[in-house]
Amino acid sequence: MSTTAQVLARLTAPCAPPFALLRRRTPGLEPDTVEVLLGQVREVERLADIPDEDAAHPVLALVPFGQ
Repeated sequence: MSTTAQVLARLTAPCAPPFALLRRRTPGLEPDTVEVLLGQVREVERLADIPDEDAAHPVLALVPFGQ
């Protein structure tokens, strides 16, 4: 497991990968836990175009409120 300093160094490097920070209530985690998600970024035209067939690679979808 990476330390906080290692994660921050990776995310602030000039060639940092795309990432998302999530702070949410997750059972089993401390209330102030921040999750760091790394992965590819892809834009799709329709919600139906969001890939969902590969359970090994979960998807975080950011959808505008008006959709």
